[in-house]
Amino acid sequence: MMMNREQTVEKLKHQLDYWNSEMDELEKKAKSFKEDRRKEAEQTLDALREQREEVKQAFDNLKSASDDAFDDVRAGTQKAWDAMTKSFDRAIERYH
Repeated sequence: MMMNREQTVEKLKHQLDYWNSEMDELEKKAKSFKEDRRKEAEQTLDALREQREEVKQAFDNLKSASDDAFDDVRAGTQKAWDAMTKSFDRAIERYH
């Protein structure tokens, strides 16, 4: 069953909140790493932040999309979301 507009927006908002929280935790944790690993983690976090901004932009576009355009915008948002999910999962696996 496909989610309606409100369910989709709410689900994506919760996921963004989760990513923000986990990225904050990783940032704190990275401060305790030795220099090489800390630099690597900081680069990873920078890349995640950049990707998160793209996802936030897609999310904002989704929230403001007309009813007629919603499904098309949702498909584009899903691609950005999937890419962020893969990058985020790899980072969590590596640094947690």
